[in-house]
Amino acid sequence: MKIGDKITASYNIVAGRTIEQEIEVFRPINENNNDSSNPWKHDIREVKVRFVVLKNSLGKATISTQDLKIIVSDANERLAQTGIRIKRTAATAEVIDPPTSPASNGIPAYSFTGTFSPSNFPIATNTLSSDEVVFAKLKDQDADSIDIFFVDSLSINARAVSYRTGINGTGNSIYNNWIVVDTTKLSGQEPGSFLPHTLPHEIMHILLNKGHRNNPATGVEDPDTALFYSPTSYSKEVSGTKRIGPYPDATDAHTGEADSTTMRANAEKLP
Repeated sequence: MKIGDKITASYNIVAGRTIEQEIEVFRPINENNNDSSNPWKHDIREVKVRFVVLKNSLGKATISTQDLKIIVSDANERLAQTGIRIKRTAATAEVIDPPTSPASNGIPAYSFTGTFSPSNFPIATNTLSSDEVVFAKLKDQDADSIDIFFVDSLSINARAVSYRTGINGTGNSIYNNWIVVDTTKLSGQEPGSFLPHTLPHEIMHILLNKGHRNNPATGVEDPDTALFYSPTSYSKEVSGTKRIGPYPDATDAHTGEADSTTMRANAEKLP
């Protein structure tokens, strides 16, 4: 069962008489309701995502088409609680060679090694890494799609990095709303499985335009059942990091209670 599917409900009005009603999971996409007090009236929202897979040193894609389908399916499973689903900009991911560029006008030659190195956040023009400069130029021209790059590895201890609008201090919108994923850290606990919460967690960073809220010192801290909690859990266990506010744990923590409506408001027109 997923967003947009239809179910048939049967009602026994009186003995021997049954009425059937077909019900869609979430309201149709052509409606427009984001009222936080009436979530049952929420329409389906779609967030456009472009997937780009880098080849490794052996010339092979860092993640296969089938494995990417699993990751996207897991992400949609988590985002479904908000009425949001991923709309791929292409049926299959773009698989590209590691980018290179010759030396020019005092700028040294560049060749991507397979390991992406981010700079410190917030990013600034004079501190951007060469990887950030080159990868930002690989983005599409659609300001309302999220570009997600899959690489061999990251130079930092993270499964992915998200370049949300709020950390862009360069003044150049080319650095807004993109994600780089470390494929070597995505493997799950079972063979052929993948960490199910990494991608939707990173998409939350983009749609909320917020960083982590795990700060006990300030009292602003996501509950450990929240999808926005860091780090996310390794499997789909019931008590894992799966939920998006509002829900009871978020209400008790006074954190993330407006996450669903904020994400929905930003899904089709990114921050």
